[in-house]
Amino acid sequence: MRSDPDVRITPDDPANPKHVRFDVPAVYVLGFPGDPFPVTLQARIATREIAAAHLSMLGYCPKGFSGPEGVFAPDGDRSRSAFVVDCIGP
Repeated sequence: MRSDPDVRITPDDPANPKHVRFDVPAVYVLGFPGDPFPVTLQARIATREIAAAHLSMLGYCPKGFSGPEGVFAPDGDRSRSAFVVDCIGP
């Protein structure tokens, strides 16, 4: 996978993150009108796929991650979606 300039990744500690925030275009999470899955299920699947791909590429959370538990609009910008995952283990 190549780096995606539309995906902003912010770890709480770049050397050993415990929490990693993702900020992505809303369409990455919510999909397009007419997509077959309920938005909540689609958002859950999409956020985990985005996190898994990018965390692996960056070497963050080598023991896996949990979450995200929710998605929010960063700074009220509804064109983007943000979510946080928690790294498992030290």
